[in-house]
Amino acid sequence: MNQAIRYVALAFAVLISAEEASALDTPLSPLYIAGKIGGSAMATSDITNTSRGPAGQLSLTKTDSHDTVMPLGAAIGYNWRKHGISLRTEFEYLNRANFGYDAHPVYINAATLIGLTSKIGSQTLFTNVYYDFVNATLFTPFVGGGIGAAVNTSTTTLNIIGSQVFDTFEEIHTSFAWNVGAGIAVNLTEIMLLELSYRYTDLGSAVWGNASISGLELTTTSLHANELLFAARYQF
Repeated sequence: MNQAIRYVALAFAVLISAEEASALDTPLSPLYIAGKIGGSAMATSDITNTSRGPAGQLSLTKTDSHDTVMPLGAAIGYNWRKHGISLRTEFEYLNRANFGYDAHPVYINAATLIGLTSKIGSQTLFTNVYYDFVNATLFTPFVGGGIGAAVNTSTTTLNIIGSQVFDTFEEIHTSFAWNVGAGIAVNLTEIMLLELSYRYTDLGSAVWGNASISGLELTTTSLHANELLFAARYQF
């Protein structure tokens, strides 16, 4: 039994070594570009009232929101396999639009009933690092993560319920962001690969309204997403 295990391990090591050797000899550039699209289950569960004055003492009717949006973006990367290292580094831009949060009314037991309708767009710029589990098959599993920044832009419409009085505000908030995940890539040709991956992405903070302008301001510090991403990677 132990002898059989040793043979299997040896064969696996030979396959990996052969694949690494072919990677060192490839004439392809280590640079690649990728297009990305997928589904992003965005959520937040700690929305708080950061309004000024008496409104800041009121409780919210809704402190969480969940919505599914479509992320879309691109990346440029460098594959270190040509140097004998199973790593990739990547600069990635991704846009997520129309994460919704609505509350009618916003406050509990307020003298004036105010309704809120909003959308958040989250744009991220990440530096990602991936480790590829290189083997002699067409399929390459990988794990990775990244750090960067999220620009979270909210468009918020406030209205007095039962009337035609309303106003719209835009607020931009930039936060530290990070992600971690895993996936698998498949070689279609020598220069074209397809990827399917899952990752958890922390998008940082977001703000609805503006206390100094509208008197109403809501804040979250835990905007995040569970994301399933499909990518097409072109190796130069």
